[in-house]
Amino acid sequence: VGTLLVPLRAGTVSIGMFIGLATAVFGLVQDMSWELAYIVSELSRYREYMQDFTAFSRLSEAPGALELPAEQIQKPSCIEFKGVSFAYPGTDRLILNQMSFRLEEGKQYAFVGANGAGKTTILKSIMNVISSEGKIEYFGLPFREHERLIKQKIGYVSGGFDFYPLKKLRLIGKTVSSFYDDWNEQTYREYLDRFSLDENKKVNDLSEGMKVKFSITLALSHGAEFLIMDEPTSGLDPLSREEFCDIILTLSREKNISVLFSTHITSDLMRIADDIIYISDGDILLECGLKELINRYKKVSFKNVEAARACKIPVLGLKRVKEGYEALVKTEDLSSFEGEAKDVDLDEIIIHLETEKDKKKCF
Repeated sequence: VGTLLVPLRAGTVSIGMFIGLATAVFGLVQDMSWELAYIVSELSRYREYMQDFTAFSRLSEAPGALELPAEQIQKPSCIEFKGVSFAYPGTDRLILNQMSFRLEEGKQYAFVGANGAGKTTILKSIMNVISSEGKIEYFGLPFREHERLIKQKIGYVSGGFDFYPLKKLRLIGKTVSSFYDDWNEQTYREYLDRFSLDENKKVNDLSEGMKVKFSITLALSHGAEFLIMDEPTSGLDPLSREEFCDIILTLSREKNISVLFSTHITSDLMRIADDIIYISDGDILLECGLKELINRYKKVSFKNVEAARACKIPVLGLKRVKEGYEALVKTEDLSSFEGEAKDVDLDEIIIHLETEKDKKKCF
């Protein structure tokens, strides 16, 4: 760029031409830096591979090495939390309180609960973004001791796409591939075609729906066995959300991939989730199937608070509405209720349960 200053001062190059040439040079340097990082990473991988292959070829074969064991080892759960707790430094309030749960292979799970319940903190703990106490295991392996290996098997998709907006998809895909030992270029190409993604486009040329599709493409091109999705449909229109749900359902059937889904859009949860984990104030209050949760409660109406207090069965989450008061009751208690009971959806369940101060009687 400095060499252009002489003709600029002499007047042989216009200011506009100088700015254009300088911008092109800086862009070329930036692209070359991305390519150099990729080449260095590839060389490092090939060197490690040859070292491992050489060491492997020198090993002697143990007697009976090819024989199958008499008993098959039970495959561990995808993720298991064992007494996980977390509090922000300098505070005593536990965001996660001795939390324990298991997520099994091939199932779709969803976190539900109010804002501040601890859903995002769980996801941060799962990805080791924050340091929590307790044990977290992936596929039977302690996370802290096997973080790099485990992250090879995890795909992460969020509603926001954080890659450089002015970079082309081709360069982003090439760069991301260098981080994964099992990156499959053929699989990557298949998803690009499947989702009609043009590698020559830049990130800021994509719609929000296409950005999510590109995130899914990157997540699945390295053989991920478990997908973590944090508000993936936020900002999408209803048609794009419907398409996204269809994609996840198809992938779960074809690849037997496990999914952990966190969103406030309950209609998406109804489409995707097999099981629900209900969280409130850092505690897990309920783990059950989605249909079981929906069938667990009914909605009843009262003219006033006194009528609700006089009810013979426990009333959950009483709240004022336009024509009086509404609350939940347990379906198992309906035989002792004299009024009309209506079906409820997931939104209504969450609203009433969060309104109820005594959470223990809700479950």
